[in-house]
Amino acid sequence: MAFSLPFPPLKRYRFAPILGWSASRYDVFSTCKRKYYYAYYSKYDTEFGDARIKFLKGLTTEALAVGILVHDLIAEMVLRLQKSRKPVDRERLKAHVLSRVEHYVQTQRFFELHYKTLEEVPQAAIQQAVLDMVFRFLDSLAWQRLHDLTPTELASAVIEPEGFGETRVGGLKAYCKVDFLIPNGEKVLILDWKTGKKDPEKFRKQLLGYALFATENLGVSTSDIEAKVVFFKPEYEEVALDLRAEEIANFIQVVGRETQEMYAYTLDIENNLPRDKEQFEMLREGHGLCAYCEYKELCGR
Repeated sequence: MAFSLPFPPLKRYRFAPILGWSASRYDVFSTCKRKYYYAYYSKYDTEFGDARIKFLKGLTTEALAVGILVHDLIAEMVLRLQKSRKPVDRERLKAHVLSRVEHYVQTQRFFELHYKTLEEVPQAAIQQAVLDMVFRFLDSLAWQRLHDLTPTELASAVIEPEGFGETRVGGLKAYCKVDFLIPNGEKVLILDWKTGKKDPEKFRKQLLGYALFATENLGVSTSDIEAKVVFFKPEYEEVALDLRAEEIANFIQVVGRETQEMYAYTLDIENNLPRDKEQFEMLREGHGLCAYCEYKELCGR
């Protein structure tokens, strides 16, 4: 084992207003510049105002609800396991899942209701989807691995750490918040839960970011890391990512290039002050992605 346990406390970075790269931030930037403006610079908008834009940003969807709930419930299950190795009472777990979904549906604002694409939230469908995925996890290799860990290894698990996962990639500010990281024999295992469509290549950048988060914050070398995307549908499946040295080096260059692209839309890089909103281009009228955008009413779409 080239790393030591327990892991050191995660680093804390002094706040700086300069923007930080993340896979999700750049994904929004590369999809639609106007959506990017609303998502990250709403406080500068004088046309619609910060409050209205943040209301729209806070809308959830049926698919997003499933993802959030599955992530939260898995985190709860692992934290419980750190305290007790008693077998999970499946009936109690089922009741807890159903209750959590019901509370979430009652307290969140849904995109489908706001834009009147549905008359009511399909609570039963969300409950069934979350139940299926939680129980697939309970029957998975990952859950068995957790039971096989020593108390020291299990206590060292990093489970959706607080904050946004700030780190440094090639000296640049970045956010790479790992879902799940555990010691696994001679390796450190990183798992990234995915409740949507199976597309391993789409999530490579995220996993590479998590690997560099581990090297920066936990003193783990990339050769010690085993990274996998975990898909929950149609069945539970772990897909490994090969962390080659050249791919890590290329990823650092990609983060640098994408950060510079986002910097170009600021007037003041150090203070992350955006250019005028009109310079953040909208997608062409009739673009299919607009139908799924939470900000579409601001663009008259």
